Amino acid sequence: RRQAYGPDDSTKQRNDYSPIHERSYSTSSRRMPSQNQSSLTDGIGSKLMKKHGWQEGQGLGKKLQGRSNPV
Repeated sequence: RRQAYGPDDSTKQRNDYSPIHERSYSTSSRRMPSQNQSSLTDGIGSKLMKKHGWQEGQGLGKKLQGRSNPV
């Protein structure tokens, strides 16, 4: 098809560089989400773990030796 009719106009537009498509990735505009302790312990994961016997403050693992703080 390209030999008979030439290149498509749509491919030409995709290859053109335009500063409109440029994005600013400055770190000053990004904010880390602020999460308090209660929002971390009210999630679906903690509810599921509580159903299986986990209690707040316990570590994870067979001997409760693992991480005890929410990630």
